[in-house]
Amino acid sequence: MLNSHYRQIFTAMLLSFALLMLLRIALFLLYPNDFSSLTFSETVQSFFMGFRVDMSTLFVFLALPILMATFPIKAILNRRYRQFIGLLMALIMIGILFLVIGDMIYFSFVHRHIASELLILARDTDLLVDMALDMYLNVSLGSLLLAGLLIYVYIKIFSTKLESKSFGKKEYLLFFIIIITIFMGVRQSVQGRSFGIPDAFAVSKVASGNLAINGLFSAYRSSKSKRHIDNSKLDMPLVQTLFKSDKTVFSDKGFPLMRQFVDEKKAKNYNVVIILLESWSAKFVDSFGHNNFNATPNFDKLAQESLKFENFYANGQRSIEGITAMLAGITQPSDFPNIGWGLELNNLSYIGNIAKQHNYSTIAMQSSNRNSFHIDGITALAGFDDYSGAEDMAQGERESKTTQPKFGTWDGNMFRHLHQKLNAAQEPFISFGFSATTHSPFYSPGKEWEIYPHDNGSYYGYLNTLHYADAMLGEFMDAARLTPWFKNTIFIFTADHTLGFDIDEAHAKKEQTFMHEDSTLAKHHIPLLIYAPDILKPKKVNFLASQSDIFVSIVDILGFDDAFASTGNSLFDESVQRRSVYLREGNSIIFSEDNSTILMNAGKIMQSNINESDTKKFTRSLESLDTGLSHLLVKNRWAKP
Repeated sequence: MLNSHYRQIFTAMLLSFALLMLLRIALFLLYPNDFSSLTFSETVQSFFMGFRVDMSTLFVFLALPILMATFPIKAILNRRYRQFIGLLMALIMIGILFLVIGDMIYFSFVHRHIASELLILARDTDLLVDMALDMYLNVSLGSLLLAGLLIYVYIKIFSTKLESKSFGKKEYLLFFIIIITIFMGVRQSVQGRSFGIPDAFAVSKVASGNLAINGLFSAYRSSKSKRHIDNSKLDMPLVQTLFKSDKTVFSDKGFPLMRQFVDEKKAKNYNVVIILLESWSAKFVDSFGHNNFNATPNFDKLAQESLKFENFYANGQRSIEGITAMLAGITQPSDFPNIGWGLELNNLSYIGNIAKQHNYSTIAMQSSNRNSFHIDGITALAGFDDYSGAEDMAQGERESKTTQPKFGTWDGNMFRHLHQKLNAAQEPFISFGFSATTHSPFYSPGKEWEIYPHDNGSYYGYLNTLHYADAMLGEFMDAARLTPWFKNTIFIFTADHTLGFDIDEAHAKKEQTFMHEDSTLAKHHIPLLIYAPDILKPKKVNFLASQSDIFVSIVDILGFDDAFASTGNSLFDESVQRRSVYLREGNSIIFSEDNSTILMNAGKIMQSNINESDTKKFTRSLESLDTGLSHLLVKNRWAKP
């Protein structure tokens, strides 16, 4: 019998801890590849650290019902009052568990916990609702059943009648001890900073942190974190070495990373067509992954006739991070917001605005709805005057016969719309198109393109949508070749980020074919083709590069002499002294150069393949870069207005 109010709260808390630990065990079993690097001892340590994470999480969010249930006054013995406490605790736990379950689904896409992007994802409610009612309908129904069960159980725990009693010094002392326990459970230290994400790594492996941390803790601690710039790590001359070349100069001492090209070449009025492809991982594109999926024959044919960059990486794991890198040439440092959510309050360089200074027409569009990801506002800010979303695109005959995707329109409709816009545009023009069909859930575009048994929630469904998107890209290019503007146009094809789904064992055995590839970079590996048969000769390029390099490359090849700020280097500049990539992974940052890669979070090395003798040098480069960018953004000295 639960005849003590202390025993009731202890039982409820024990149940809460058990539920979170069961979800951690489920995460471990669902994604074994993500934790395969941990030894048995490290796994045990990480699970124990997970208990500490859950303690911090639960004491933060359950402090109110705990104190309400133990406050030493006679009124807390009232049965209705205690049932209300049970209901309150149940509702809070339902919220916690729903977020953790949602985070486990998110984990399948990015192989890390959700961080500060939680609020950004929450704004895209239409897509989240569609996924909950389609791909994850079973999970949604199961979660609702769990919610009902939790309400019943928690109220039941607090429903036992308690005998009337008086409260004396002992109860007040116990209440004080409970307050101290909550405080210590949250902070897990008397002095210094409160328990945070970097403290949750039992060992210096990303897998350890991913196993210990739950999604609520990650999101909560990320949203609370404030950017502290350690000026002792600020080394701007070192940062400048990452962007030095014979063709550029740093043009303004007040804005130390602003550069401009000075090789006195005349501006070339080439057209530029940028196609950003949703979730096109390199491993699923045969010309890059060599896995024989047979989903991208048109893209693979283009690869034979293009500048093909085999070691190219996404600057982040979300579309908006790729768009930021492409249009503004910047990987935002750790703990900084995305463009569209605050980064645009800084002065940034935008490729559309620079192009307009040279009398370029500017066109942008996406297959998703107009305001998805705030792309309508972002592209306008970036200098693109003509913008279209899914609502502006006519349905093709084949697409009109299929189930329509709920996030926008089929890529074929966008590619045909883009073709019409380019035909009507005044040259020279620069355009930006962002596809969407390969975004989950993977609605079938029709039997015509199903090369695998279709499933809206598996990578077989993804491969079918990829096959369709590739076919539409092929039709767009066939039509483009017949236009008068084709010979004067540079086409840039790349992805916004990788797809999170794993491939099966049969294909996984064939996958390890990439130069400079390790497990840290693999999560960011995307294809890049620059196709202009009348301007550029086909070639395979093996040096490291990332999305932010494209911005600088366009400025370079078009012969613009405008000053700009970017975290990239021109892909056409053979005099670049250091080829490296600087990537963002949630609140972690990655730096890779010369076959060496390091991942850090809050100044702590989480993963590295660097020799111990070189660790200091690479750590200094990454910390200087991250600190330097943060310093310039905080001071609004990134780019000159």
